[in-house]
Amino acid sequence: MKIRNALATLPLTLNACGGDSDTVSFSANSLGQGIWQGGFSSQPLTITSASGSISQTELTKIEKTGVGVFASNNKAFFYNIDDDVLYANDTAGFIGSSIIYSPVYYLSGTAYSRVSFSGSAYNSASILGEIASPISDNFAMVFESKYFRGANLQRLTGDWSFSGVNNWSLRIEADGSFTGTSSVVTSCTLSGAFSIIDSGKNEYAISVTLNPDCAPYSGSYQGLAATIDTSNENDTLIMAIYNADYGFFMSPLK
Repeated sequence: MKIRNALATLPLTLNACGGDSDTVSFSANSLGQGIWQGGFSSQPLTITSASGSISQTELTKIEKTGVGVFASNNKAFFYNIDDDVLYANDTAGFIGSSIIYSPVYYLSGTAYSRVSFSGSAYNSASILGEIASPISDNFAMVFESKYFRGANLQRLTGDWSFSGVNNWSLRIEADGSFTGTSSVVTSCTLSGAFSIIDSGKNEYAISVTLNPDCAPYSGSYQGLAATIDTSNENDTLIMAIYNADYGFFMSPLK
């Protein structure tokens, strides 16, 4: 069983403000925090604009779709959708405008080893960097201003569906607690809770338990989530859960 999604249709808004009226601003101690969308490339990527925006020429070099959440609690995940690689499960750090991140990487759900994930945030508009051995890659992502629409557990309340390998259905209650069932492996269920990290930012912490029938993936997980828009506002969750052995990305729709 894998809790993942072959997600070729994740909506990407490669625009720092996404047409929103939200104000994009970072304080000095929060550079790099946000929801990020863009991708990964084997080619070196550069910022050429004084405003810190990524040029269309550079965006065309992106070979693999990517998305990430860098939360105000200094937890982060980035997901390479095309290769099914999740980078997560560590505390990020900052040196000036640089992001220093040493995550475990999970390939198709299984944990492997740490990689060096580093980059720089440019004028709150974009991040650019590279991943070092044993995976070698470059990444470029733009800031999604919906990060500043805040967090609200009522926004998450309701039924969500995830059309992945096991077709999960999630029910989130008003207090953030949730349960999940699979239409494929019906005896495997999950339960957990979402909690607010910072009410002014669109970011949520997650705790999850998979029951014994989910073996070998049974056990406790932690993670992060945020909402983005597909057809309606806040109708898509991007979320990653992970522990020392396994890590999964999900994108349930409401």
